[in-house]
Amino acid sequence: MRGTKSDLIIKQGVDENYKTTLYIQPNETENFESNLVTALSEIQGGFPGVTSTKISDSLWKINVPEELKIGHEAHFGQVTSNFLTYLENGELPKWEVPNMITKYYTTIEAYKMAQD
Repeated sequence: MRGTKSDLIIKQGVDENYKTTLYIQPNETENFESNLVTALSEIQGGFPGVTSTKISDSLWKINVPEELKIGHEAHFGQVTSNFLTYLENGELPKWEVPNMITKYYTTIEAYKMAQD
Protein backbone atom coordinates (compact mmCIF):
# COMPACT_ATOMS: atom_id res chain seq x y z
CA MET A 1 0.00 0.00 0.00
CA ARG A 2 1.37 3.36 -0.98
CA GLY A 3 0.99 6.33 1.30
CA THR A 4 2.15 9.92 1.37
CA LYS A 5 4.57 9.39 4.26
CA SER A 6 5.48 5.73 3.79
CA ASP A 7 4.62 2.55 1.96
CA LEU A 8 3.48 -0.65 3.66
CA ILE A 9 4.94 -3.83 2.21
CA ILE A 10 3.78 -7.33 3.06
CA LYS A 11 6.19 -10.17 2.30
CA GLN A 12 5.84 -13.89 2.83
CA GLY A 13 8.94 -15.39 1.23
CA VAL A 14 12.00 -17.40 2.21
CA ASP A 15 13.45 -14.51 4.26
CA GLU A 16 10.25 -14.44 6.33
CA ASN A 17 10.07 -18.24 6.73
CA TYR A 18 6.92 -18.04 4.59
CA LYS A 19 5.11 -16.14 7.33
CA THR A 20 3.27 -12.93 6.53
CA THR A 21 5.49 -10.03 7.60
CA LEU A 22 4.83 -6.28 7.50
CA TYR A 23 7.54 -3.82 6.46
CA ILE A 24 7.41 -0.03 6.35
CA GLN A 25 9.36 1.90 3.74
CA PRO A 26 9.42 5.61 4.62
CA ASN A 27 9.15 8.11 1.78
CA GLU A 28 10.97 10.64 3.96
CA THR A 29 13.45 9.46 6.57
CA GLU A 30 13.53 12.70 8.60
CA ASN A 31 11.91 12.04 12.01
CA PHE A 32 10.63 8.67 10.77
CA GLU A 33 12.22 6.62 13.54
CA SER A 34 10.88 8.81 16.35
CA ASN A 35 7.43 8.94 14.71
CA LEU A 36 7.40 5.15 14.40
CA VAL A 37 8.42 4.69 18.05
CA THR A 38 5.64 7.09 19.10
CA ALA A 39 3.04 5.32 16.94
CA LEU A 40 4.01 1.89 18.27
CA SER A 41 3.89 3.10 21.87
CA GLU A 42 0.38 4.48 21.28
CA ILE A 43 -0.95 1.09 20.10
CA GLN A 44 0.58 -0.95 22.94
CA GLY A 45 -2.73 -0.99 24.84
CA GLY A 46 -4.49 -2.88 22.07
CA PHE A 47 -1.47 -4.64 20.59
CA PRO A 48 1.08 -5.22 23.35
CA GLY A 49 4.54 -6.31 22.27
CA VAL A 50 4.46 -4.95 18.73
CA THR A 51 7.92 -3.57 17.97
CA SER A 52 10.02 -2.59 14.99
CA THR A 53 13.45 -3.53 13.68
CA LYS A 54 15.46 -1.19 11.50
CA ILE A 55 16.61 -3.12 8.44
CA SER A 56 18.07 -0.01 6.75
CA ASP A 57 17.33 3.72 6.60
CA SER A 58 14.68 2.92 4.03
CA LEU A 59 13.12 -0.25 5.49
CA TRP A 60 11.67 -1.21 8.87
CA LYS A 61 10.24 -4.57 9.88
CA ILE A 62 7.22 -4.69 12.20
CA ASN A 63 7.47 -7.51 14.74
CA VAL A 64 4.16 -8.94 15.89
CA PRO A 65 4.15 -11.36 18.84
CA GLU A 66 2.80 -14.84 18.07
CA GLU A 67 -0.09 -14.42 20.53
CA LEU A 68 -1.42 -11.51 18.42
CA LYS A 69 -1.36 -13.48 15.18
CA ILE A 70 -4.74 -15.00 14.53
CA GLY A 71 -6.06 -17.25 11.80
CA HIS A 72 -8.48 -16.41 9.02
CA GLU A 73 -11.55 -17.60 10.91
CA ALA A 74 -10.79 -15.51 14.00
CA HIS A 75 -10.09 -12.46 11.83
CA PHE A 76 -13.39 -12.98 10.02
CA GLY A 77 -15.12 -12.98 13.41
CA GLN A 78 -13.46 -9.69 14.36
CA VAL A 79 -14.47 -8.07 11.07
CA THR A 80 -18.04 -9.31 11.47
CA SER A 81 -18.23 -8.00 15.03
CA ASN A 82 -16.98 -4.57 13.94
CA PHE A 83 -19.45 -4.49 11.04
CA LEU A 84 -22.37 -5.37 13.32
CA THR A 85 -21.34 -2.63 15.77
CA TYR A 86 -21.33 -0.04 12.96
CA LEU A 87 -24.67 -1.39 11.70
CA GLU A 88 -26.22 -1.25 15.17
CA ASN A 89 -24.98 2.32 15.67
CA GLY A 90 -26.20 3.33 12.21
CA GLU A 91 -22.91 4.90 11.21
CA LEU A 92 -19.93 4.25 8.99
CA PRO A 93 -16.38 4.27 10.29
CA LYS A 94 -14.77 7.68 9.73
CA TRP A 95 -12.11 6.18 7.46
CA GLU A 96 -14.73 4.61 5.20
CA VAL A 97 -16.30 7.88 3.96
CA PRO A 98 -13.28 9.07 1.92
CA ASN A 99 -12.80 5.50 0.67
CA MET A 100 -16.41 5.38 -0.57
CA ILE A 101 -16.11 8.77 -2.24
CA THR A 102 -12.98 7.57 -4.04
CA LYS A 103 -14.67 4.33 -5.12
CA TYR A 104 -17.74 6.13 -6.43
CA TYR A 105 -15.64 8.74 -8.24
CA THR A 106 -13.52 6.02 -9.87
CA THR A 107 -16.60 4.05 -10.88
CA ILE A 108 -18.35 7.09 -12.39
CA GLU A 109 -15.23 8.16 -14.28
CA ALA A 110 -14.80 4.61 -15.64
CA TYR A 111 -18.45 4.59 -16.68
CA LYS A 112 -18.01 7.91 -18.50
CA MET A 113 -14.92 6.59 -20.30
CA ALA A 114 -16.79 3.43 -21.31
CA GLN A 115 -19.56 5.56 -22.83
CA ASP A 116 -17.11 7.39 -25.13
